[in-house]
Amino acid sequence: EIITAFSESLLSSLRKGEAEEEQEGKGYLERLSMKILDNIQLKIQNIHVRYEINLENYVGDQSGFALGLKLGQINVITTNDKWEFQFLDRTVEENIDKPMHKLLALSDL
Repeated sequence: EIITAFSESLLSSLRKGEAEEEQEGKGYLERLSMKILDNIQLKIQNIHVRYEINLENYVGDQSGFALGLKLGQINVITTNDKWEFQFLDRTVEENIDKPMHKLLALSDL
């Protein structure tokens, strides 16, 4: 009985230690990757997409059409709840539960 109680006590303390270690903080690389992914900015300029289809297989004659779309720029940035640019650090205690906002801006469509 004493050995069983001791082993249960040891096992519970190990579980408690693991839970505390997990809550204390995440590893450096995990925190760094979270910061990078939360604050990554995407900027793409001068995009031209063209879609062509040949209707010969469907209609039987040599008809077809093409559709093109030109974008001047696409921007994706991290913002606050007022849609203003903001660096978000969710590894800091007060920002853990903050929602992340991303703004997608298209120009010259």
